[in-house]
Amino acid sequence: MADAKLNFGDGSPQADATFGTAVSHVFASGRFGVSAHSTVPGKRGNTTVNGPGTFDVTVTDPSAPPVDPQITSLTPNTAVAGSAAAPVAVAGTGFEATSKVESDGAEVPTAFVSATALTATFTPGPDAKTVQFTVRNTSGMESNDSPFIITDDGS
Repeated sequence: MADAKLNFGDGSPQADATFGTAVSHVFASGRFGVSAHSTVPGKRGNTTVNGPGTFDVTVTDPSAPPVDPQITSLTPNTAVAGSAAAPVAVAGTGFEATSKVESDGAEVPTAFVSATALTATFTPGPDAKTVQFTVRNTSGMESNDSPFIITDDGS
């Protein structure tokens, strides 16, 4: 058994916990037996929960290195030079709520969808060329490059 502090919301320790598995050996989410004692000011009584296989526990190891985001596809991956802004679906892994899509290093308006999907609103420039899309997480980790082709407008 190993003792640890559970953190809720703002990160301040609010409960003592004893885990059936040593905390130093828990590196993945799963089901664990947990016994918790509330120490939240203003709360009456104690809350104890017991039972292996009873509670789903999501484990985040703050000492683990950040994960590099990876782009697997852009949809669409082409646009006509000089055309209006349009959404580009960015699929991949390791995305965070604060991830930003960049085109040749310039930030593109980005909406977080999930850890595997972002939507970028991209405005192609006036010239035909290939630009590189990347995703940058707030930890500074940057994804692989993914090409986006801006084609000639045909005029």
